[in-house]
Amino acid sequence: MRFSILFIAFTLLFVGCRKINNKPRVDGNANCYENGILVNNYEAQYTDKGEFLQIIFAELFSFKLPRKTHYYANKSFGFLAIPKKIGKYYIKKDNFLMHRDSIKEPASYLHTYQQDGEMVCERYHINDDDVDYSFIEITNEKDNFNEVWGKFEVSYIKVDSCAANNNPKLVKIEKGTFYVKKDE
Repeated sequence: MRFSILFIAFTLLFVGCRKINNKPRVDGNANCYENGILVNNYEAQYTDKGEFLQIIFAELFSFKLPRKTHYYANKSFGFLAIPKKIGKYYIKKDNFLMHRDSIKEPASYLHTYQQDGEMVCERYHINDDDVDYSFIEITNEKDNFNEVWGKFEVSYIKVDSCAANNNPKLVKIEKGTFYVKKDE
């Protein structure tokens, strides 16, 4: 009886939760210094939104079950509404949370996730005290933006947090470089 209850509980737990059962699409990578520490394991997803580009960087972790590997995002940050041309674009606001599909100016965000990767734990917005610092620059492109290279620096401030999290209030990302290629 006890075994049956445990079996049912675990079955519901694994079936009921939204998990990424296959590795997410990866279109490139990024390296940067985060609060002075080198981070070179960000994987990137790149989306062509017509006149704009969207690039999301994620720090993934995984665990293996007998027949499948599950992947979760530990942290992600992204740049939205990047003009589709070579140039440097300063991030002045991050209003994408309310109007993500309608923004027309470059925006950025940073999220951390709870241990299982299911729910946002912390939300960071552009640090208004450091607004002239944050930018993304498209330095090179190939085949009408099928491949894109660039660099970025951004300063975030924490606006929401889960109770048990000790991540810093300010996150400064420096000397960031990236490469992405459109998924065909």
